[in-house]
Amino acid sequence: MSYIAKFNPYSMDNETILAVATGRKYLLNQVLGTLTDNLETSSVAQHFVIRGPRGMGKSFFLKYLQINFNNTEKFKNCDFLLLPEEQNNINSPSDLIKLILNQAKGHSGEKITSLWEEPEDVWQNELSKLKKYISEKKKLHNNYMLVVVIENLNDFLRNIKSEKKTEKLYESRFRHLLEKIKYFTVIGATPVIESEATDGDYNSRLFHAFKKYKLRTWTEDDYSKYFERRKNVKIEEQGVTFSKEQTALMKAKLKALSQFTGGSPRMAVVLTNLLLDDDLISTVKTLFGLIDDLTPYYQDLTKSIPPKSKILFDTLIRKGENLSQSELAKMVGATQSKVSKAFLWLKYNGYIIGKKRMNSPAFSYKVADRIHVLYYQLREIHHNKKITPIWLLSDFLVAFYQENELHSYANKYLTEQPGGEANDIAKVYLMSAGLYKEEQLPDFEKSEDWLEYIKEFQNLKDTKSEPKELKSIEETIILNKLMLKKYKKDKNVYEQIFYLSRIAMDLRELKKHKEAIEYQFKIYELRKQKKNIPEQAWSLYEIGLNYRELKEYRKAIEYHKKSFELYNQENNFHLKVWNLELIGINYDYLNEHNKAIDFCKKAYNLNILENRISGQSFDLVLIARSFKKLKKHKEAIEYIKKAYELNKQTNNIDEQAWNLGHIGENYILLNKWNKAIELLKPDFEENEQIIKGFGGAINFTKKNTGISKAFEVGNRLLNLIKDKKDILNVNITISYLFAKLLNDDISKNLFIDICEEALYIFPEKDTQLIINAAMHSVKYIESGKDEKYLEKLDPDTAIAIEAIVKEANL
Repeated sequence: MSYIAKFNPYSMDNETILAVATGRKYLLNQVLGTLTDNLETSSVAQHFVIRGPRGMGKSFFLKYLQINFNNTEKFKNCDFLLLPEEQNNINSPSDLIKLILNQAKGHSGEKITSLWEEPEDVWQNELSKLKKYISEKKKLHNNYMLVVVIENLNDFLRNIKSEKKTEKLYESRFRHLLEKIKYFTVIGATPVIESEATDGDYNSRLFHAFKKYKLRTWTEDDYSKYFERRKNVKIEEQGVTFSKEQTALMKAKLKALSQFTGGSPRMAVVLTNLLLDDDLISTVKTLFGLIDDLTPYYQDLTKSIPPKSKILFDTLIRKGENLSQSELAKMVGATQSKVSKAFLWLKYNGYIIGKKRMNSPAFSYKVADRIHVLYYQLREIHHNKKITPIWLLSDFLVAFYQENELHSYANKYLTEQPGGEANDIAKVYLMSAGLYKEEQLPDFEKSEDWLEYIKEFQNLKDTKSEPKELKSIEETIILNKLMLKKYKKDKNVYEQIFYLSRIAMDLRELKKHKEAIEYQFKIYELRKQKKNIPEQAWSLYEIGLNYRELKEYRKAIEYHKKSFELYNQENNFHLKVWNLELIGINYDYLNEHNKAIDFCKKAYNLNILENRISGQSFDLVLIARSFKKLKKHKEAIEYIKKAYELNKQTNNIDEQAWNLGHIGENYILLNKWNKAIELLKPDFEENEQIIKGFGGAINFTKKNTGISKAFEVGNRLLNLIKDKKDILNVNITISYLFAKLLNDDISKNLFIDICEEALYIFPEKDTQLIINAAMHSVKYIESGKDEKYLEKLDPDTAIAIEAIVKEANL
């Protein structure tokens, strides 16, 4: 039987590795390409490091790489050594050479021990042995190369730097191995994305010695492919069969797993068996068992977080997540700039992910691996509390089960096994119907009351005139209207306002903005009765937002101005600023850019008074955007530069890259290409994002000067990418640039022309794949992102298309 390892893929056989390998083909081809270059060069090899958080599949990938390396004809005379993952006996470069030679010669590892104090001649002796071994192999086979994999490279480098008296000596010796030994390649792996080992000192020669590859998180498509491969292994080995209905249901649940595990391949291995459970209670028990099994793994993950980052991680979970960086900073009693470094560690190392908020430049962050959250809640937050496992796992159950399944379970358990668990299943069912927050749920103690309530809710759904299946958000509206009816009878104004607000918000989500406005006016009238000025102002603010969505910008401006005046009476800083910004944005839509600038400047001045850096940066960008539309590019540059300086204070690398990109865009529009090019720095990690910003100049030129001039700008940008390939990842840059053009809704003909020019400029096979994927992406978008379109293409092209479309936010 094929063994699927959770933690040690080295124990899996080659056939199983190849059968279930998923989502790593592109990276595999990149690495094999680098190894081919190393084999064919007469100079020192390019070493590289594979980076990815724990659970991202580093060990699996390295085993997968070894298998493919050994199966490739050109490498048949080479050695590929996977050193042990744990290397507690390796404390110096001499120890490393001993281990390499011991494994290369097929000896056991009992004799590889460290010396208490290493004599001077040990290093020279071991180095000579390594050179002799490679030389002898090279004489036998001219196309020989020794490839050595050091897992946990960061631990090895920490070990050799652990004693001050030998730190510099051992680091120098390791550099000698990397920089002086020919036909020798080191592949490192580290669980830390921003590794002190390779990123901490940008002046260190060790940093320049390694080319860095990052293991990306799995997508929903990766999970689906992995499940199919696991299912096929099971079918082949056990002769089981699955009906179409079973497969469809498992795929729906698979989608929940993919969203719940933060893209971790390890969690895919662990949770795939859940797909075979057919009962809610057994699923809960299985998941609790898994959390118990995985305690050492999550303990290790949590302990690996630096102290200051751990404070933020802990607070984020305890406060319910979906918080911005500034909100989190406030909760721990600090400023955004003070927590920035610790926060970025969590982000770069895959512990948290962010999603942009509507009508705000801020991002909301949550923990990527939801099972980690469950572990944390179970072991720390809800320790010894009387909380049912069902309620603790409610978020997962809502995502994992279909609504009709939960409805059946709720009826079954409320009828047959009334009590706390049954009541919680009823809550989970209602949450699956569109209620995602605990405070929105009714509060019944008896199971019979819950049973009556969900029956009434189901009757309302069944009598709805629309024949098609209702979406969850529409179901939420039905339930909220039911609650509104109840509180109208009770004449409870506060609760009426609450449910009217929920309905209005959901209607806006459904883009039914006229209906949303009607409900907001009802809320406004009730709030006037209560004489609550801030709440009246909020209703006017919401009305303005809906008019903007209807593109009735003057109406939107009218209500944002009314809202501003009310908030001005109360001196409510945040809402005054938001209204001013939205008035400016709406004037910008009306092409009244000078008025837009005036209102955004007012918002900017308020943000200065409150020392709100993120708000100042946002306002400066809005002002610059209006100046650009007025073709006052010098002024636009001036304001974006101010935003850039603010973002440098908070160490916000993403925003800095965005700022530099749009400074460069305006320089290009002024035909000052040299000024734009100067913005690209060898030591800046987001040069690809800067080029993406430059891409905005293409569509702006097309709108204002014509297609011919726009094509010239596009052609020059492509050649700039080619010229700067030493400081750019060309493939990522090309992907970002085409995503930017798609997002700008550039004309199809111009887009295709630029793609065809790129095919001429970049003959490399992997780059050509991305360019062709960009050309296909136009038809893919026109098809309504029909999966059948992708199925006709080769997998690598399909993956590249999805990546470009996702980057374009389409």
